[in-house]
Amino acid sequence: MTTTGRSLAELAEEVAMTLRGRLDPELVDGGTAAAVRSFLGVNLSPVVRVKQGIVVGERETAEPMFDCLLVEPRDSPPMPLANGAELVPADAVYGAVEATDELTPETLAAAAARIAALKRVHRLPLFHGDELVNPYLGLLVAGHGLTGSRLLDAVASENHARPFEEQIDLVCVLDQGLLGHAEVAPEGTVSLELPLQASARWRLTWLDLSERTLLAFYLALWDSLQARTLRPARFHVILRALRSAGVLALPSAYGVDRGE
Repeated sequence: MTTTGRSLAELAEEVAMTLRGRLDPELVDGGTAAAVRSFLGVNLSPVVRVKQGIVVGERETAEPMFDCLLVEPRDSPPMPLANGAELVPADAVYGAVEATDELTPETLAAAAARIAALKRVHRLPLFHGDELVNPYLGLLVAGHGLTGSRLLDAVASENHARPFEEQIDLVCVLDQGLLGHAEVAPEGTVSLELPLQASARWRLTWLDLSERTLLAFYLALWDSLQARTLRPARFHVILRALRSAGVLALPSAYGVDRGE
């Protein structure tokens, strides 16, 4: 019990209901994608900035445009495009959140393909201890649709078609539950961790959380973002793409002819 006389479970339930209540008006006004983008933009700030944009990697650019990129603010200065989106360097990107009103095999496949495209964009590797981990988070949030065993089968089928490092990290179906890689202890407790971990202990798992789903998604994402470290963003790829009308250069490296 806490000093207020209520258990932690009761307090957590209150937080879950409050957060979920804040999402409702956004869902009514703009649908799942707009609501999730707004929710994350407000609740992850200033640690993470939510941007709409195209990710520029070392070797390639991820298209099409992503509506909800999770970006390190210090490493991603505004580079606006004409349509309101931005160019975002790959090394500044934590991941992307795809969203759909209804989760079906078709909308799942479309989101999985977009997440895989992002994860193929080359950037500096990221390590947790001695293990190389996927450098991007790929998340999917749905208003309703596939859940439970049907969702497990659908995601397993999608995963079978692509490498482990390109798979979806977490699927959230609002007011229903979460699907992700989890470890189930002998006593039945479940540990959910992001990003994906290639271990026999971690299995594709559905967690039935009902109205507590949004809070669980939010905290899992927050934990993952806080634990990650990004290298400084590199802009030389963008700079090399700029064309000059004329070039002037000294005949030798500066200082070399002066003995420096």
